[in-house]
Amino acid sequence: MNVLIVHHSAPFADDLAHRIRLWGHDAGPCHDARAAAALMRTMIFDLAMLEVGPAGAPGERTIAAVKARQPGISIVAMSDSADPELQTRIRGTGIIYYMLIPSEIHHLKLILDHLSARTLPAAALPPQHRKASAAWESPV
Repeated sequence: MNVLIVHHSAPFADDLAHRIRLWGHDAGPCHDARAAAALMRTMIFDLAMLEVGPAGAPGERTIAAVKARQPGISIVAMSDSADPELQTRIRGTGIIYYMLIPSEIHHLKLILDHLSARTLPAAALPPQHRKASAAWESPV
Protein backbone atom coordinates (compact mmCIF):
# COMPACT_ATOMS: atom_id res chain seq x y z
CA MET A 1 0.00 0.00 0.00
CA ASN A 2 1.07 3.57 -0.65
CA VAL A 3 0.50 5.74 2.40
CA LEU A 4 0.58 9.53 2.39
CA ILE A 5 1.41 11.11 5.76
CA VAL A 6 0.78 14.81 6.36
CA HIS A 7 1.93 16.11 9.74
CA HIS A 8 3.68 19.36 10.71
CA SER A 9 6.20 17.60 12.98
CA ALA A 10 9.03 16.18 10.90
CA PRO A 11 10.26 13.79 13.63
CA PHE A 12 6.77 12.40 14.20
CA ALA A 13 6.00 12.03 10.48
CA ASP A 14 9.37 10.43 9.78
CA ASP A 15 8.95 7.94 12.64
CA LEU A 16 5.45 7.04 11.47
CA ALA A 17 6.68 6.50 7.90
CA HIS A 18 9.49 4.29 9.23
CA ARG A 19 7.02 2.14 11.19
CA ILE A 20 4.75 1.75 8.18
CA ARG A 21 7.69 0.65 6.02
CA LEU A 22 8.70 -1.91 8.66
CA TRP A 23 5.18 -3.36 8.34
CA GLY A 24 5.76 -3.90 4.61
CA HIS A 25 4.02 -0.86 3.16
CA ASP A 26 5.34 2.14 1.31
CA ALA A 27 5.13 5.50 3.07
CA GLY A 28 6.75 8.83 3.36
CA PRO A 29 6.03 12.11 5.07
CA CYS A 30 4.91 15.50 3.86
CA HIS A 31 5.12 18.27 6.41
CA ASP A 32 2.40 20.50 4.96
CA ALA A 33 -0.65 20.33 2.73
CA ARG A 34 1.08 22.12 -0.15
CA ALA A 35 3.81 19.46 -0.37
CA ALA A 36 1.17 16.73 -0.17
CA ALA A 37 -0.83 18.29 -3.01
CA ALA A 38 2.28 18.43 -5.19
CA LEU A 39 3.07 14.79 -4.50
CA MET A 40 -0.50 13.70 -5.20
CA ARG A 41 -0.19 15.10 -8.73
CA THR A 42 2.32 12.33 -9.48
CA MET A 43 1.42 9.47 -7.10
CA ILE A 44 -1.63 7.39 -6.32
CA PHE A 45 -2.18 6.63 -2.63
CA ASP A 46 -4.32 4.00 -0.93
CA LEU A 47 -4.38 5.74 2.44
CA ALA A 48 -3.81 9.31 3.61
CA MET A 49 -2.98 10.01 7.23
CA LEU A 50 -3.75 13.66 7.86
CA GLU A 51 -3.15 15.82 10.90
CA VAL A 52 -6.25 17.67 12.09
CA GLY A 53 -6.67 20.18 14.86
CA PRO A 54 -9.07 22.68 16.39
CA ALA A 55 -11.48 24.82 14.37
CA GLY A 56 -9.67 26.97 11.85
CA ALA A 57 -6.78 24.53 11.48
CA PRO A 58 -6.10 23.33 7.94
CA GLY A 59 -7.05 19.70 8.68
CA GLU A 60 -10.61 19.83 7.39
CA ARG A 61 -9.55 21.71 4.28
CA THR A 62 -6.77 19.17 3.72
CA ILE A 63 -9.26 16.28 3.98
CA ALA A 64 -11.49 17.93 1.38
CA ALA A 65 -8.55 18.63 -0.94
CA VAL A 66 -7.22 15.06 -0.70
CA LYS A 67 -10.67 13.60 -1.42
CA ALA A 68 -11.11 15.94 -4.39
CA ARG A 69 -7.73 14.94 -5.86
CA GLN A 70 -8.11 11.19 -5.24
CA PRO A 71 -11.78 10.23 -4.79
CA GLY A 72 -12.17 6.96 -2.92
CA ILE A 73 -8.93 7.29 -0.95
CA SER A 74 -9.17 6.09 2.65
CA ILE A 75 -8.34 8.75 5.22
CA VAL A 76 -7.20 8.47 8.82
CA ALA A 77 -7.37 11.74 10.75
CA MET A 78 -4.62 12.15 13.36
CA SER A 79 -5.06 14.48 16.32
CA ASP A 80 -3.79 15.01 19.82
CA SER A 81 -7.25 16.31 20.81
CA ALA A 82 -9.95 14.12 22.31
CA ASP A 83 -12.44 17.01 22.06
CA PRO A 84 -15.83 15.42 21.25
CA GLU A 85 -16.93 18.37 19.10
CA LEU A 86 -13.78 18.15 16.96
CA GLN A 87 -14.13 14.38 16.63
CA THR A 88 -17.76 14.69 15.52
CA ARG A 89 -16.93 17.39 12.98
CA ILE A 90 -13.95 15.48 11.54
CA ARG A 91 -15.82 12.16 11.44
CA GLY A 92 -18.50 13.96 9.42
CA THR A 93 -16.00 14.39 6.59
CA GLY A 94 -16.09 10.67 5.79
CA ILE A 95 -12.79 9.54 7.28
CA ILE A 96 -12.34 5.87 8.17
CA TYR A 97 -10.72 6.47 11.57
CA TYR A 98 -10.02 9.28 14.05
CA MET A 99 -6.70 8.39 15.65
CA LEU A 100 -5.50 10.01 18.85
CA ILE A 101 -1.76 10.45 18.64
CA PRO A 102 0.52 9.19 19.93
CA SER A 103 -1.57 6.82 22.07
CA GLU A 104 -3.40 4.96 19.27
CA ILE A 105 -0.51 4.37 16.86
CA HIS A 106 -0.81 0.63 17.54
CA HIS A 107 -4.25 0.70 15.82
CA LEU A 108 -2.58 1.74 12.60
CA LYS A 109 -1.18 -1.72 11.86
CA LEU A 110 -4.69 -3.19 12.10
CA ILE A 111 -6.02 -0.55 9.73
CA LEU A 112 -3.23 -1.16 7.20
CA ASP A 113 -3.71 -4.94 7.36
CA HIS A 114 -7.44 -4.53 6.75
CA LEU A 115 -7.04 -2.10 3.85
CA SER A 116 -4.28 -4.22 2.28
CA ALA A 117 -6.64 -7.16 2.06
CA ARG A 118 -8.95 -5.15 -0.20
CA THR A 119 -6.36 -3.20 -2.24
CA LEU A 120 -4.90 -4.08 -5.62
CA PRO A 121 -1.36 -5.42 -5.38
CA ALA A 122 1.25 -2.84 -6.36
CA ALA A 123 2.15 -4.93 -9.43
CA ALA A 124 -1.26 -4.06 -10.88
CA LEU A 125 -0.44 -0.35 -10.79
CA PRO A 126 1.41 1.50 -13.54
CA PRO A 127 5.18 1.57 -12.77
CA GLN A 128 5.24 5.28 -11.92
CA HIS A 129 2.68 4.69 -9.13
CA ARG A 130 4.17 1.58 -7.53
CA LYS A 131 6.56 3.05 -5.01
CA ALA A 132 5.72 6.24 -3.18
CA SER A 133 8.91 6.39 -1.12
CA ALA A 134 10.98 7.24 -4.19
CA ALA A 135 9.30 10.64 -4.18
CA TRP A 136 10.60 11.31 -0.66
CA GLU A 137 14.10 10.04 -1.18
CA SER A 138 16.60 12.77 -1.91
CA PRO A 139 19.50 12.06 -4.26
CA VAL A 140 22.74 11.55 -2.37
